Amino acid sequence: MEYATYSKVNQESSDASKSDFSEDEGGSLLMSQQPKSFVARLSYAVKRSWWVAGPLLWLLSLLATWIIASVASKSPYDISVGLDTELELFKPHIEMYKTTFSSDLDWDANGTLWRISRPGSLQYVGDPSPEIDANWEDLTQGVAIDIKGPEAKGIEGTTYQKPDGSWFLAIEAFHQLHCLNMIRKALDVEHYGINEKDQSDTHPWRMHIEHCIDALREAIMCRAEVAPIPMEFNAKYRMARPAFVAVEHTCRNFTQIRDFMSQYKATQPLF
Repeated sequence: MEYATYSKVNQESSDASKSDFSEDEGGSLLMSQQPKSFVARLSYAVKRSWWVAGPLLWLLSLLATWIIASVASKSPYDISVGLDTELELFKPHIEMYKTTFSSDLDWDANGTLWRISRPGSLQYVGDPSPEIDANWEDLTQGVAIDIKGPEAKGIEGTTYQKPDGSWFLAIEAFHQLHCLNMIRKALDVEHYGINEKDQSDTHPWRMHIEHCIDALREAIMCRAEVAPIPMEFNAKYRMARPAFVAVEHTCRNFTQIRDFMSQYKATQPLF
């Protein structure tokens, strides 16, 4: 059987771009086939480098999106990271958690209202005792702090500076606890040796208590927590009561803040 033979026909391609981009066996363009015009060379360079530039641009766009979202999500009213009205020094030590409170009220079998608390919890109210006083002392330790050096950034010139260069100031949460403790002591004036009629007292007790009540009122209104308190109904006594221990609260870790604050405890009391 005879096969027909064909001779190679040398034909010039009318498409210049095909000859410009012919490749050898290794995938590289032959020297004689390199793009000749500027536009062709630019097109070639883009095509050859896109496999590197494409993923890089994609990663950069993801990074930019993440940065923009992070900045936008940081609200000046986010208590979990610290407010712009709060001391910068403490902000890295803010930690949030959820919990239920331990103090509650309930009726016994005879219909008498009782204050109850979670077993094992520290006591801060009741008949005066060394234990309760010690618990309050631990809560309100310091009230005021001394800060100096780089840690005082942002408060220089806004408060009293001591001769040693430290800045003397109080922390709001501890002032509020101090006020609450003052009101507690006012329930047992005889035990704590309080003389409300002592005219020589330069720090009248009643005025102090009134200040504390007003300060706590403003603090509570400022926070204005809107956690719901479930209600329970006692059919026997036809009375309703708030189920305080059933309420879940989102709180800052007070112990962590107090422990951090202790290293800056002022050498002199605030009150």
